[in-house]
Amino acid sequence: MSDVTKFIWALIVGLLIRLYTAFVALNLWNWFAVEAFHASTISFFLMYGLLLLVELFWETEEQKAGYRWKSLFTVLDFCVPEEKRQAVNQAIEEQKTAIWLDAGMQAFGKLIGDTTILGLGFVVHILAS
Repeated sequence: MSDVTKFIWALIVGLLIRLYTAFVALNLWNWFAVEAFHASTISFFLMYGLLLLVELFWETEEQKAGYRWKSLFTVLDFCVPEEKRQAVNQAIEEQKTAIWLDAGMQAFGKLIGDTTILGLGFVVHILAS
């Protein structure tokens, strides 16, 4: 599978996970915040938009680490002797395949975490009713 195809699949999976997260947040909002804060119920797409807004202003540690990694690789590029460059490039290419596995595991972990939160929220909602 080409890198472009993997990237497209990553975008699709990321979108689906965000939509599922919005579904979980929507249910938690309607179960708890409506009664606790005397707020209105909200629609799915309004919750999705709110999550996007929060994400827009929330810089993650992964994003910060990405900047540091780019700087590190730039410095390393100047430090690696010419006769070792091919071996270094080959090792980096081998690690790229592991990146997709890590991304898949993070996505799966997010789904499991969101589902656990939804389940616990449902139990608390039932007990509170």
